[in-house]
Formats: sequence, structure tokens, C-alpha cells
Amino acid sequence: MVRIRNIALPATWDEALLRKKAARALGVPVGKLHRCVPVRQSIDARKKGDVHYVMTVDVSLPHEEAVVARGKGNQISLVEPPVCLCRWKLRLSRFCMRKQRCLRSP
Repeated sequence: MVRIRNIALPATWDEALLRKKAARALGVPVGKLHRCVPVRQSIDARKKGDVHYVMTVDVSLPHEEAVVARGKGNQISLVEPPVCLCRWKLRLSRFCMRKQRCLRSP
């Protein structure tokens, strides 16, 4: 997965706009993105007239290493998806379903 940081979106954003901004940051067409998952979002309200979201997004697409190599600065990085290694169920997830500390890298 590729992680993209600091994507600025207006207060009324939607999934299509998020995918478009992520594709533009990576320099690929929108159709190449398989998954686009928001990981973190915050509101930037430092200026009263310009309130917007700043998001971090995980994207999956083919040839991720080549896309990251072409990336600019530290905004784009390659990350491994977290895996829940809970003894009850082995599954790919963001959070352990049993709320235990079992999120480890494979």
C-alpha cells in the first residue's frame, strides 16, 4: 500500500474528490487506484475563511514501488497493511475485533 499525507480537501468532500486528489498526488490516472482508504483526517481551521480537511490516505495500486520512487518529498511512502494476529481470527484489518494488543507487522 502507498500512504499519501497532507491531502487538502474542502469541508464538503466526497469519495470521488478524494480519489482524484490521491491520483493527482501519485501522478497516475484515477482508474489505476484499486482502493483508497482514509487513515487520518483533521480539520485545519487556522484561517477563518479557509476551513478544510487535511487527510492521510492509504492507496493500493499496481506497481507501487515504481510509483513511490517517482513520488515527491516525504508526502508519499510505501507501507505494509497491518495484520491482526489474534489467536481467534487471522484477518487483514485496521483494528483487532477483540480490542487486544495484537496488531503486529507480518
